[in-house]
Amino acid sequence: MPYKEIKPLYEDEVLRVTLLPNCIEDHAVYHKAPGEEFECLLPLPRGVLREFALAPSGDLEMRLNTMDPTILFHLRQKNISVDKLHVAICQAYAEEERRFVRECMVVKQSD
Repeated sequence: MPYKEIKPLYEDEVLRVTLLPNCIEDHAVYHKAPGEEFECLLPLPRGVLREFALAPSGDLEMRLNTMDPTILFHLRQKNISVDKLHVAICQAYAEEERRFVRECMVVKQSD
């Protein structure tokens, strides 16, 4: 499915969280600078979206640094707080869970 056809799990004026095209279990966080298109800021391998969403907010910075030691620098450079990123990740995870439940209900109704 081309990138444009994937409905984001979360999107605001600066951040977008979506599934990676052709990788239904991997995610990515995209950043948009004013007047520009979204660009990939942080790929999230399978399971990391959930892990980061369920992490206490004080632990996220350490987990980000463990996964990618340069990400905190890039976040600061783009004026994105760790808290803002955490909200985006939590909202994306919640939306992914809602979609999963809806899909399960559709499958169950068709049985």
